[in-house]
Amino acid sequence: MRHVRREQLDQLFHTAVEYTSPKKTRSIRPRIELLITVLLVLCLSFLVSKASAQTTTTGTIEGIVTDHNGAVVPAVTVTVTSPNLIRAQSATTDREGRYRILNLPPGRYAVTAEATAGFARFVKADVDVGLSKTSSVIIQLTPAGATAIVNISGTSGWESNSSTSLRLRRPELTTNQ
Repeated sequence: MRHVRREQLDQLFHTAVEYTSPKKTRSIRPRIELLITVLLVLCLSFLVSKASAQTTTTGTIEGIVTDHNGAVVPAVTVTVTSPNLIRAQSATTDREGRYRILNLPPGRYAVTAEATAGFARFVKADVDVGLSKTSSVIIQLTPAGATAIVNISGTSGWESNSSTSLRLRRPELTTNQ
């Protein structure tokens, strides 16, 4: 009888060892740990993205430079100035005539496109830049010779009114008979 008990105990022991063996057991604990880790990473990434979105303290000015016919003009230097800047910031247009000036503190800016071969200088004042805002400035360059200053000396035959428009005065006709 003692012999039978020992065999039974051995069989019971082997069954217990097989049942607790790592190969055959399926513990739910590693799955729970993985789920907690994934949730923690997702929560942290969400919080970091929200925090970074709230700390943006600059804006952008961007646009395109074209000529009077609407064709893009590459390699134009576009400069922005403002009392909010320590020094002017600039960018050069790419092959498609696009430019972008990043990291500008909020405020009002003057945008200048420097004169290039055949084109006059372009200036646009009071461009507003806000927090996380992109302000668009479309620059259309005019031909360099398109601007002219006319000086009029003498007033014979011309009248001028206070609104700076000129009007031709007809001289009175006299006939000699």
